[in-house]
Amino acid sequence: KVKLTNGNLVYNHPVPELALNNVEFTSGEEFTHITYTAITCDPDKFVEKKFSVRQKNYNRNTEIMIVITMYNENDTLFIKTMSSVIKNVAYICSKEKSKVWGNESWKKIVV
Repeated sequence: KVKLTNGNLVYNHPVPELALNNVEFTSGEEFTHITYTAITCDPDKFVEKKFSVRQKNYNRNTEIMIVITMYNENDTLFIKTMSSVIKNVAYICSKEKSKVWGNESWKKIVV
């Protein structure tokens, strides 16, 4: 049996300690767990189907969405891709003098 959340498959899994040892934020479930939600409808049906995504859970607006299509990447290629995405998000967050971006910009970006 699989426990459903509002009738949907939501899998919440802890981030491995090895990964947490290499990041700045290490407390709070937002940073210590990875959540997978099996989305089975179009975005305009999210509310009707009772889906919940992180941006909604944390009451945040999305300015940029990064979608990565992957298929059978090995560990090395996955790490290379994610490292590049992380560097780009960090670059955006470094633009402190911008009216839109700054230290808290990562809250406006969904990967």
